[in-house]
Amino acid sequence: RSSDLWRHAHHGYGVTIVQQRQAGASVPLTATVTGTSDPRVSWSTSDATIASVSPVGVVQGIRAGTAIISATSMADPSRSGSATVLVGSAPPA
Repeated sequence: RSSDLWRHAHHGYGVTIVQQRQAGASVPLTATVTGTSDPRVSWSTSDATIASVSPVGVVQGIRAGTAIISATSMADPSRSGSATVLVGSAPPA
């Protein structure tokens, strides 16, 4: 396991991001969109060298540091939310 992940929730306008479970260095996030019947979101990361995010919201830790993972409503881009992900260093082997 290359790193451990912790998430601190942040709520944005119309989108709430929650962690479903933690497994190894990957953390699946779920975004719930309010105010529209279209639940689709696009995911992004503030720093892909620290944490990546897949199109379905699975965050992968890459190296120690902090990245902000954002979800934006595809139906209404004014609705978005973010979560700060802290990636820790791997314990010594």
